[in-house]
Amino acid sequence: AVLCCASPSPAFIEETRSTLKFASRAKLVQVHAKKNEVMDDRALIKRLQRELAAAKKALREAENRERQHVATVESESAANMRKKLTKLESVILSPKGKGRSRASKPLAASLDPALWRQTPQDGPNSHRYSVVD
Repeated sequence: AVLCCASPSPAFIEETRSTLKFASRAKLVQVHAKKNEVMDDRALIKRLQRELAAAKKALREAENRERQHVATVESESAANMRKKLTKLESVILSPKGKGRSRASKPLAASLDPALWRQTPQDGPNSHRYSVVD
């Protein structure tokens, strides 16, 4: 807080003006008080040991949180993979898949590499294959 005295008299107008300028500059001053500590070696060592113990504890807690998070993510991922595997097995091993006729072979039979051949019109570097019946 700043306390200023100002006068409405025209004779003191310049002094009032300079006082108000000073007050506005004084309001901008910030004081950062800091206690000067004089520590001996033992007190410094104890303080550093406390800081080290706190840092180790924080590290252990962070590692535990990370392990729990990874375990949760891995279990969710494994469950999703099991669901996908079950779904794919049912599609591959069933004789009636979506969009296939009843007379067609099971998809598992068409996945046999011995039944696949490259079509002659595609050329040697093509990746299109057809099923050989």
